[in-house]
Amino acid sequence: MQLLILAVVATLAQQALGQMSLVVMPVVAPNVAADLGLDPSFIGVYIAVLHAASIVTSVLSGAFVMRYGGVRVSQIGLLLVVAGLGLALPGGMVVFAASAVLLACGYGPLTPSASHILAKHAPPRLAPLVFSIKQTGVPLGGIIAGAAMPAAALAFGWRGAFVVAMVACLAMAVLVFPLRSRFDRDRQPDHPISARQAFSNLIFVARDSNLRALAAASFVFGGMQIIVIAFYVTFLVERLDYDLAGAGFLFAVLQGAAMVGRVVWGWLAGRYRSPRVVLGLLGLAMAAANIFFGSLDAGLPTPVMVALAVVMGAATIGWNGVFLAEVALAAPAESVGAVTGGVIAYSYTGSMIYPAVFSAILAATGSYFVGFVAAAVPAALIGMIFLWPRRARA
Repeated sequence: MQLLILAVVATLAQQALGQMSLVVMPVVAPNVAADLGLDPSFIGVYIAVLHAASIVTSVLSGAFVMRYGGVRVSQIGLLLVVAGLGLALPGGMVVFAASAVLLACGYGPLTPSASHILAKHAPPRLAPLVFSIKQTGVPLGGIIAGAAMPAAALAFGWRGAFVVAMVACLAMAVLVFPLRSRFDRDRQPDHPISARQAFSNLIFVARDSNLRALAAASFVFGGMQIIVIAFYVTFLVERLDYDLAGAGFLFAVLQGAAMVGRVVWGWLAGRYRSPRVVLGLLGLAMAAANIFFGSLDAGLPTPVMVALAVVMGAATIGWNGVFLAEVALAAPAESVGAVTGGVIAYSYTGSMIYPAVFSAILAATGSYFVGFVAAAVPAALIGMIFLWPRRARA
């Protein structure tokens, strides 16, 4: 139990700082756009590039985890995140695209490496809750970004926000070093690393009926989630007349609700042994919440906006822990990290396609509402599929 707690704390912390680094750009995007004369829709392209590169890194990461161990791969990932943030400092679309690729190289392996570590220490009955607690690192990173990065941007400029994130990730990479002797004992120094073997994980996922359904959900839910993360602050500033500080506060509320939601959904899934039902209900809830959000006009009372942020965060960003626990239980015990990387690749594919399509819809129609509806419909369909009795028993 002591090792399990240590594993959860360490993986949660590195996940939080990695996610914080990904969210820095969306949170300060209005400042970046104003400073460099960019259209606000640039953030969709940035996110699309980031997740396109993450597809490759997540698939390849399984072999690296087997060879070098989860802790070492996490350390390298955090250092690559630091390099990616630093690369963005000069500014400009070409530099931002290169920065997104490097960030993806660092962030992509963090989830597979964490799953590899946790699967070795979490008993099946606790897996949904354990993975959900670890996955609170994602909204926690968003909370940190939403609360701290606007303040850093106002005090030091948007580049100052990037530097703050760099320092935090560098410190974390150093702090987890002593854990390698505990958690990387199962590494296989002679494990082969090849693109062919890595991409065979995608084929394995596609052929397994349980994993295939989970991959489809990860594609749709991942796309829906990244749209909210990427465009939430910009929508509040551009269409609802919020200032950056007010929008950052609501973004932090959104992420806080996601953090609580992940634990609650994980507890419910483990308590009633119904993770697919939980995922189905979350699919319907995220679809409804985001359609309503996209239809808003300026002037709603703050308590209403806070309540909506809670619902959106808990549903749209709260599904991951239940999902990853289900993947870990469905995967062969000896290759949880590799299979997780394969499934997550489908999520990154959705996270690449959705913001690009959303940006195209926004550029063509000028309507956020149309974009949110287009993203919400597939989420509702996946929700109904998971609630369908035959699928629930699969």
